[in-house]
Amino acid sequence: MAGTIALVATLTEPPSRETVREIPDAVTWLEIREDLVKGVSAAWLRNHFAGKLLYTLPIHHSDSQIARQQTLVRTAPEYDMVSLDADCDLSPEVLPAIPVEKRLICWKGPSGDLAYLRSTFARISAVPARAYSMIIKNSGIMDAIKPLLLLKELGRKDVIATCEGKSGLWSRVLAPQFGAPLVFGRLDEKPVSDSGEPSIRQLMEDYGFPAVHPVREVYGIVGNRVFQSPSPRLHNAGYRALDYPALFLPFHVESFEDFWRGIIEASALEQLGLAIKGLTIVSPYKEAACAAAALRSPVASKAGASNIFVKKNGSWEAHTTDPESIAGVAGNGHKSALPFTAAVIGCGGAGRAI
Repeated sequence: MAGTIALVATLTEPPSRETVREIPDAVTWLEIREDLVKGVSAAWLRNHFAGKLLYTLPIHHSDSQIARQQTLVRTAPEYDMVSLDADCDLSPEVLPAIPVEKRLICWKGPSGDLAYLRSTFARISAVPARAYSMIIKNSGIMDAIKPLLLLKELGRKDVIATCEGKSGLWSRVLAPQFGAPLVFGRLDEKPVSDSGEPSIRQLMEDYGFPAVHPVREVYGIVGNRVFQSPSPRLHNAGYRALDYPALFLPFHVESFEDFWRGIIEASALEQLGLAIKGLTIVSPYKEAACAAAALRSPVASKAGASNIFVKKNGSWEAHTTDPESIAGVAGNGHKSALPFTAAVIGCGGAGRAI
């Protein structure tokens, strides 16, 4: 059965009355980051937003530790939850002023093995809080699996653990499958940022949040320009309509070989109880993908490039659908008996297949 999570919309600029009123009804929390919307009135927001308010004061925004503590203590009564940095805010000057039910204890640090993340969580969770957030600084595609393994092991409903950056976005999408109670997204409609944070609209339209549907199979798109693709939205809408337990994810990678070794050959998703069954490969990795496949269709083999990977009987097969993309060009999509001449401009994987 499908569950639900709470959507957190992050204000990225000073809000207007219209901006706040246009926030989707599915959004439960509104995050006010002091570095992005300095001085906005919580009372004003409550007059226009029916949900709950989260206050965040980034470390680099504070003038001094004392000033930071004073700001947190002064601001806490106005908000429903306050982000507290695990390394500098859990002090006797701050904690007594913020009730347990208002504390979101946040840690952001370098990647490490599961034992390191486990010990870090044990340290920050020693302080009672409503919820805990752990964000791993991204150094590669394999880092995105680590917070998910931690969530699966903990089995709790009060922990958010994700990986930052574009190559970590898929960990944000999968985290609710393993108990994460909140998913953060920007309120604006801009493309995915370098931090890997999607928009609220993208979370809702591409992945169906705040509903969380059971997932057993994973499909995805692999490349270094994957976020402009409509594939996640189209595929996931289809899975939901069919009540099929699958999810289509964007895998932003800088090296196909690293992705193949770290995620596919290492059976990384299988450690989470998920089976990755198919991939769409986009530029510039169509040639590298073809070389990695155990089996290749005749056209993919001849072109030396693949844009579709399918796992069958434990082996990955490389195919290409690029020729079909132009097969109906004659006669406005209808087959024509008349001969015609066409020019293929470009000699990449798609061009050679065509």
